[in-house]
Amino acid sequence: MTLPARYKPILPPISGGFGHAIICEDQVLQRKVAIKKINHSAHLNRLIDEVVALQEAKSKHVVEIYDVLINSTGTDISIVEEYLPGSDLLLFAFNPLNLEEFYKLGFQVATGIAEIHARMVVHRDIKPNNMKYDAAGYIRIFDFGLAKTTTLPTSTVTLTGTPGYMAPELFNSPPIIDKPIDIYAFGAMMFDLITGNLPPCAMPWPQKPVALAPADGIGNKGLSNTRIAHLIDKCLAVPPNDRPSAAEIAIAFQRELLYGQHKATLVSSSQTLILDTIGKSVKASHQVNSIEVAYDGFDFNVGSVIGHVYVNNQNAVQGMVLSGSHVITLGSSGLRKFVTFDVSHPEVKI
Repeated sequence: MTLPARYKPILPPISGGFGHAIICEDQVLQRKVAIKKINHSAHLNRLIDEVVALQEAKSKHVVEIYDVLINSTGTDISIVEEYLPGSDLLLFAFNPLNLEEFYKLGFQVATGIAEIHARMVVHRDIKPNNMKYDAAGYIRIFDFGLAKTTTLPTSTVTLTGTPGYMAPELFNSPPIIDKPIDIYAFGAMMFDLITGNLPPCAMPWPQKPVALAPADGIGNKGLSNTRIAHLIDKCLAVPPNDRPSAAEIAIAFQRELLYGQHKATLVSSSQTLILDTIGKSVKASHQVNSIEVAYDGFDFNVGSVIGHVYVNNQNAVQGMVLSGSHVITLGSSGLRKFVTFDVSHPEVKI
């Protein structure tokens, strides 16, 4: 198919597994685009699946589709996509001294997966070379040619994917397609980025559903943060239901990125106290009633509670986590004292 005149090729075609991409200048909108074409008509359905998936998967962490080009007979289709100029994550080298960069990467990928899962799309080929940074520094997930957008879970008659990133249930007969297969691939990818090797459980081919032994855990392979190490190990669990959701993973990485950046303000009639230092606490008291709240870098936790103390009309108990806005009541009857406790929620800065 001849490209419309508005698209001027500016780089040689880039070959892929099922086709090639032509990098062009869109002379109408003055932006670079990647036009994906298949090499053989037998792969036409794969390209159509990618169009459908990208239409569903709207996210700043997913490559954007701009247009679909179809010839007069409907037998030749090309996708006009956002051009991503950077290198894929296959070239990413994890620096143990720069955990923040690793947390940002994990947060963005997990957020992108969570957003496509919310639209009932399963990518089916999550791996480092299907991720790129865009010009603004955001991670973008691309290559949705294997994606499933049907009712989940589902099955397929064909075993497809990338060896080393394929979940154990894909080796069932028939293979089971559902969101946890993307989570397994995410875990394998993060393990690979940290250690330079795929996890031991993913190495056999055909793969056998072998559970990770403790010595194989990623925490023993160079990731000092045991919380994130344990989370990545859980992504590689053999039973699909034992793996966390993409949303839970994104929240976990977000918590690490925002460690120590929260601030709480306690206001009573006589004083205003700011709590924003890890390991510190504030205390409010009235007569024999008191409450102490401490900051551990992640949450504001209720410590000691003496007498009659209520938080938003609920009994205050040790270990309660305060987030958002709260009214603390000191005293049960007669002359009571009211204190407000407000928590700010910082955002992740990519």
